[in-house]
Amino acid sequence: MCDVTYDSRVLGGFIDNVTSAGQVTHMHCLVSIDSTRKWQFQELRSRLHQIHMKNSSVFLSVECRAGGSLSLPWPMKARGLVGLVISGCQLTDRYADFGNTQISGISENLRVLQIEDSIWIRDDSAFERITSPEGLASLTSDYDCGQDSTIEYMVIRNVTDSVSSLDAFATENSPLGDLSTGAGSLTDEELLKMFQLDNNSSDLSSDLSELILDHPRTEVTDQKRNQKINASFSLTPHVNKGDGEKGYLDLLNQVMSLDIGCHYENLRVLDESMSHALPVHHFNVLLQNAVYPKLEILNYSRSGIREISEELHAFRTNFPKLKYLDLSLNYISEVNLSPSNNSNDRDVLILDVRDNAITSLTLSVVQDWAQVTDVFVDIRGNPVVCDSGVAELAQRLHVTASGTENLARYSYILDLTCSGPDHLSGKSVADFYTSQDKDNGLNTVTIGIICGCVVLMVIIVVLVILFLMRARRGSNLSQMDRDSSYKKSSSHVSEKGDIGGYP
Repeated sequence: MCDVTYDSRVLGGFIDNVTSAGQVTHMHCLVSIDSTRKWQFQELRSRLHQIHMKNSSVFLSVECRAGGSLSLPWPMKARGLVGLVISGCQLTDRYADFGNTQISGISENLRVLQIEDSIWIRDDSAFERITSPEGLASLTSDYDCGQDSTIEYMVIRNVTDSVSSLDAFATENSPLGDLSTGAGSLTDEELLKMFQLDNNSSDLSSDLSELILDHPRTEVTDQKRNQKINASFSLTPHVNKGDGEKGYLDLLNQVMSLDIGCHYENLRVLDESMSHALPVHHFNVLLQNAVYPKLEILNYSRSGIREISEELHAFRTNFPKLKYLDLSLNYISEVNLSPSNNSNDRDVLILDVRDNAITSLTLSVVQDWAQVTDVFVDIRGNPVVCDSGVAELAQRLHVTASGTENLARYSYILDLTCSGPDHLSGKSVADFYTSQDKDNGLNTVTIGIICGCVVLMVIIVVLVILFLMRARRGSNLSQMDRDSSYKKSSSHVSEKGDIGGYP
């Protein structure tokens, strides 16, 4: 069932410039597993092509419940379609429009594309057909790049590929429902009026529910093998479990050797977060013959990234207007910046690496960050081990926290929580530094006391030795005096005996 309303503000929830959108018709559709028929994007495109719209556009939102599915061929082109939001769906027929010459004749209109919490049911035979030498030879930028000239907001979040097939199904009610009944629904005549249409411009005598065709339904039976869809390239190579690395790299080289240029002239937000299997060479493919002159937000959080790639390190070259790079909730263990990343004439970029695997932090590393004045690194939530390197860093941050130098921007590190060693786990870096400082102070006092005691003991020993030496010397002098007196007395007695005539 679908509700259709006027809502020119719907674009404003995603992009800033909505003045050029004109009158926007918002279609919000609910699709469930109990639906009799499967929604076909191709039929909506066909019907919109028949309608002559005057300064009007369409924003389509599809919400699937309980395993609802729909057919959604890349690159989702339809006349007047400026917004497409899909959530919770099983998606099929991704490659159905490959080789369809009519697609190139449809002008690019899509400004908002958001697909989240969904599964692409993969058609391996179609993928092999596209990636064959003949298929690659016929690949065009119009198909591969999607609607690159108009897209401003692209979010492909928590979307996986599944090799599961779909089992046939049939139920009663159309996913779009009968638009001629129900609150917020429209008859054909009302729809014509909404778009300011001329009844002669198209044949809309049939109910809009005819947009839904009978289509076999299947349910997912094996979701163990998933791979993320590449939002920017419809031909991201998928590696089957039995494929070797050589085959993957050969296919990757073939795709990257194509002379196809993608110019995302107006893209400001690109979010491919919560990827279940981000290819190793993803960022290389993302930037191959592609430019992003206005991209401001790039989100790859929860994507299993273990290191910041060379392409992301060169963000100032590859994304000159980037303001926010979200790499949070990954497995990154270090962040290295060099002065070459610095550009004083650009807005400050926030490099978000919160909740990663950074355990080691030193003064030299943070000083390198501080030298790149137009980048701010956020490492909150990382399991930092409080060791001597952190103590040195904390001491310097404590001194500069209230200063004006660039290092003062990272005073928030003092509030980080130590993950180890065990006896420090749970303490803040500031508390760790304070305890270290106190311990150092106590050690200094203790050493001073010990040194004082040693000096005093040395003095006492020296005094005792001097006293003993002095006493011994006095004793020796007394003995010498006694000996001298005895000698004198003996000499005097001898002299008397001689005088008295004694022999």
